[in-house]
Amino acid sequence: HMQRDSTLNGSSLTMVWNRAWTDGGVMTVNSSSVVTYSTLVNATANNASQASGGAVHMAQQSSLTTPVLRMHSNFAGVSGGGVYMAAACSLWATTLTATMNTASAGHGGLLASWTSTLTATSLTGVGNEAMVSGGGLYLHNSTAHVTSGWLTSNVAHTASVRVTTSASPHVLHSPTHSPMLS
Repeated sequence: HMQRDSTLNGSSLTMVWNRAWTDGGVMTVNSSSVVTYSTLVNATANNASQASGGAVHMAQQSSLTTPVLRMHSNFAGVSGGGVYMAAACSLWATTLTATMNTASAGHGGLLASWTSTLTATSLTGVGNEAMVSGGGLYLHNSTAHVTSGWLTSNVAHTASVRVTTSASPHVLHSPTHSPMLS
């Protein structure tokens, strides 16, 4: 748990079998905090059983930067099976890979984002699941800059990828196969 206005710099981080009752199975990045890893962040089988962000919960105006972000089998009781991003957050990764993450009562099996920015050179999401919408990605009033990506076999009640704005929702949907992002 990082306090407000904190900075964390590291080389690599591996998070396995962690559990939190509240936000962020492993890491909660609080408001206006900055986290930077120069090599790798690897999150496997982490659990935020009663809240959002199975691996990482990013509070308002926080940022996470790493060349490689891998998330596998993380669980959130609400939204963001892998990562939950609150207002005005930024997540940057050269390679972002997410498999089999679950948001059991909300949005975004891989990632749920509200008024935030995701930047990835390569994005791969396979077998992620959300109870409501965005089995792969759920982006509400958010921006995603993805150079190349593949989302497949992501499942949600409404859509495997859901992009909404305050004006109207935009849905990229296929029952078992999301379109390739380019």
